[in-house]
Amino acid sequence: MTRKETAMLFVAMQEIYPKSMFSYTDKTVNVWHGLLGDIDAKLALASLEKHALTSEFPPSIAAIRAACVDIVSPTISVDEAWGQLWTLVRPPGSPSMGHDAWEARTKAVDPIVLDIFYAIGNSSIYASEERFFRQEFAKLYTGMAKVRRDEMALSPEVSNLIAEARAAIEQSSLALIGTEDYDEHS
Repeated sequence: MTRKETAMLFVAMQEIYPKSMFSYTDKTVNVWHGLLGDIDAKLALASLEKHALTSEFPPSIAAIRAACVDIVSPTISVDEAWGQLWTLVRPPGSPSMGHDAWEARTKAVDPIVLDIFYAIGNSSIYASEERFFRQEFAKLYTGMAKVRRDEMALSPEVSNLIAEARAAIEQSSLALIGTEDYDEHS
């Protein structure tokens, strides 16, 4: 989105929320553009419209970014995710379905569901008590979906900074493990 398109977003907000104490200055447009400039203008306007239909107050930058994620990547319900999980689970000892069939099945599944399936494993899921596991699955899916959505709402610059910080922490952790002071039995 260009700076001019960001300014037009402000004009739209003033029209939608005429009674708000919303200030529209060059400095404000610059700040908002710096935090929303990576978003397509049509998507930002659609997220403003989505927000306006559900809130009587003007959106924050975070609300616009979150609404963009909702539009681009809608979340499935926990019940839908649960159903998708069970399309992957097979009884132990059952014949394999072949690479192409497995690829087709996994492409139709939410990536978070697939991550959970691989993390827990087919046999563990199949052997679990359904009622208890379903509750744990719901918590796990909801938490992972929130983290993924929060990450999607970040600008590329912030995502890169976080990735760099994680890599630096990992490197310093590995360096610490390699020191003589580290006792792996403690």
